[in-house]
Amino acid sequence: MAAARKIDVQAQIFTAGDMSGDIESAEVSLLAHRHFAIQAIWTGVPVGDLQLQVTVDGTTWTNRGSSVAAGGAAGNAEFSESNAPWLAARLIWDFTSDTGVLNAFSIIKE
Repeated sequence: MAAARKIDVQAQIFTAGDMSGDIESAEVSLLAHRHFAIQAIWTGVPVGDLQLQVTVDGTTWTNRGSSVAAGGAAGNAEFSESNAPWLAARLIWDFTSDTGVLNAFSIIKE
């Protein structure tokens, strides 16, 4: 009998997100998975902060770790957690000034 295969789930959680205001990504469900990563890629000259948030109850979101500052230039950032005990995670953009476009991708693993 063949060994069971683990399935990784990938998703795009921001698609051409408008960084000229505060935005939040789609939620990444962590119910059946323990490990996850989110990669954010932005263009333009946005100024603000990207922040990973997690929830246990599906209603209250808590900042997890340090935010990543976008200081007026294109860039990218990665957030990851192992043995994640939460119900879900998401990425938020806290706008300060200027504009940009945000794309972000998630992967979750058992």
